[in-house]
Amino acid sequence: MILKPFIEIISLSIELIRNLQPNLTVFFCRICQFTIRYVFLYNKYTAGNFHEIPLVNPLPERNNNMNNDFPRILSLLRSEKQLSQKQAAEDLGIAQALLSHYEKGKRECGLDFLVKAADYYNVSTDYLLGRSPVSTGALLTENDIPEGAPTGKADGFSFSSSLAKKLIISSVDVIYSLLNKTKNKKLAQSISTILSLNIYKSFRLIYKLNPKNDKNLFVINEESAFRAAAAGELLAESAALAAINDSSANSPENIEITTATLESEYNKQAAALLNLIRNSENTIKKYE
Repeated sequence: MILKPFIEIISLSIELIRNLQPNLTVFFCRICQFTIRYVFLYNKYTAGNFHEIPLVNPLPERNNNMNNDFPRILSLLRSEKQLSQKQAAEDLGIAQALLSHYEKGKRECGLDFLVKAADYYNVSTDYLLGRSPVSTGALLTENDIPEGAPTGKADGFSFSSSLAKKLIISSVDVIYSLLNKTKNKKLAQSISTILSLNIYKSFRLIYKLNPKNDKNLFVINEESAFRAAAAGELLAESAALAAINDSSANSPENIEITTATLESEYNKQAAALLNLIRNSENTIKKYE
């Protein structure tokens, strides 16, 4: 879709302007927001749906019959265990070329290899196949996540919103725990800004539901608020990337993250985060 390369170009432009002319960044972000909005609407309404405009060199389509998660997770597990492809292939009893094909999604494995790989990496087959974001393959329920459940009998909507709330709260707890390990104040400030602005926008959308709600609760009018919040998010993301690239402010050895370390240190909160990641990427895929 045209939006993906377009947004990547905008992100790079913002970083360049931020370094060369900081005073122009907010103005540029606002222009970008309007442009993205109109490109998005154009794509949507010119075809009655999310119209895709082909790129000069489109990527080849994947075989829809193949599991797209298995190659990624198989490669991830080997990387997290710090194993060479040659070593893993020997341990699994297959040729390195065949393992390479499995990890790149060029070949499908049989059931025997699936079970052998699950035992080798000490994970469930459901995790290997992407059916569960947790290595044990456990299905996450509301009662598995920290934070008390709502009182009284819950209908389907209440249960769904309560589960989403728990996923978000537990994930934020993990994020701030990891931020604390980085000792990077600028990164923490930038991520806090991103989270705060999203909560702000969410509240304003709920507040807008009833036209009788007094708009004087807010200092900034609605249209300006959403434009500026979007610009603020882009700026905060740019500042976060700058903080990450500032080697003098980082201690990367304190922030080595794997699925195993997350599950070991954060247990059910990690399960919530991994589920939130999967749900978010399922949403993102719709706009790729």
